[in-house]
Formats: sequence, structure tokens, C-alpha cells
Amino acid sequence: MENFFRWLLFVPASVVAGWLAYVVFLMTYGVIIPDYGFLSSLRVPIKTFVEFVASGAMGAVFAFMVSRIVPTNKKMTTYISSAVAGFIVSISAGLGIAQGNFSPSLMAVGLLIGLGVACWSISEDDIKA
Repeated sequence: MENFFRWLLFVPASVVAGWLAYVVFLMTYGVIIPDYGFLSSLRVPIKTFVEFVASGAMGAVFAFMVSRIVPTNKKMTTYISSAVAGFIVSISAGLGIAQGNFSPSLMAVGLLIGLGVACWSISEDDIKA
């Protein structure tokens, strides 16, 4: 019965964990570095850069949590769920670009990089699945 609940809840739990990672990253960054230090000299708006990195963290935490929660076929389930999440995010980024808003596409790229790095780490057994 425990495995049934793990299979049932791995997507919602991973989505919530990824969202919490995004929120905690943004809050921590705002508290620790309020003046943004060296980032003030970059041409990229600081808020966009921080959200890009937070989106990458969100993607990595999502993939990591999938590999931790599912009871069997951990690697394959992580790859498939990351591909589905990447597909959904790419569609939403495409819709944002179609409306002339490029910020969602940058966040989607960050999330896809986070997903890719986490899946690569899992495939190389740096993160034990």
C-alpha cells in the first residue's frame, strides 16, 4: 500500500518541492544580498538573472525529488517526468513569446537547464537514484 501512495503522490510532491525551492531561493537571495553586489554592473536586469537561477534550482529539485519518491524504475521515471515537465514549460514559454513577453522563455530555459543537469547527474550516478 505504501508504494501505491508513493506512485500516486510523486508528481504533486515534486511540484511542491520545486516551487518551494524557487520561493526559498528568491527569499534567501533578497535577504542575504540586498544590494546585489557585483550583479549591479551587469547589463542583464538583476531580477531576471535571479529568477533565471531560481528557475534552474526549481527544475533540479523537481527532478531530484522524483528520483527520491518513486519506489521503482527511478531513473526512467525521472527522465520521463522531466521530459513531460520540459514539454509543458516549453509550450507555456512559446505562448509567452507569441504574446511578446520574453521573460517566460528565459525562465523556461533556466528550468530546462536545471532539469537537464539533475537528469545528467542521476544518469552519471552522481545522485544515486
